[in-house]
Amino acid sequence: MLDLAPETAQNIRFTGMFGSLKQSHEGKEGQIVEYNVKCDIPAAKRIFATPWLESRFTPLDSCGQVVLAGDEYQVVAASSDPGLQLLLEHYDCWRRYHKIDKSLQRSSILFDTVAVHLACSTEFLQMNDMHLAVDDKGYLVESLEAPLSHVATGWTDLPGYRKFLLKTMCGHCPEILTAALGS
Repeated sequence: MLDLAPETAQNIRFTGMFGSLKQSHEGKEGQIVEYNVKCDIPAAKRIFATPWLESRFTPLDSCGQVVLAGDEYQVVAASSDPGLQLLLEHYDCWRRYHKIDKSLQRSSILFDTVAVHLACSTEFLQMNDMHLAVDDKGYLVESLEAPLSHVATGWTDLPGYRKFLLKTMCGHCPEILTAALGS
């Protein structure tokens, strides 16, 4: 789209999951070159340099921390919803492929859920306006030459987000949610 009609960017609210500022997966300290950027650094550079109508990004500093474990994971595992059961079947295939012990009762990192949430809401997230660019090695860097973006740099209420996520995924089964979460 940016090649064929770059002027359309000024009419688009772009939300994406890219990069790392100060943290990597599961809150580990230290910036890394994140997978979505590393796969195509020139494309990532272009995304961050484009003057979108509005842009929101969730780097690993926020999206890399979302995991369902313990009672939260059991809420999903106990669901009789056919869609969630299919999701769990695919998750088991993914775990077997990556040789992850099935007895580990937790989800993988749920990066995409944060990007989808961020497309319509900033609730639960710590948001900062930043001028971000991608350098030649694939790191996110602040650059006044880059357009201003709204960046989810962390959480104001990560447990609240996980509860919201569970209600979204399993809301049609309130008895399971009440038994597991108490509300």
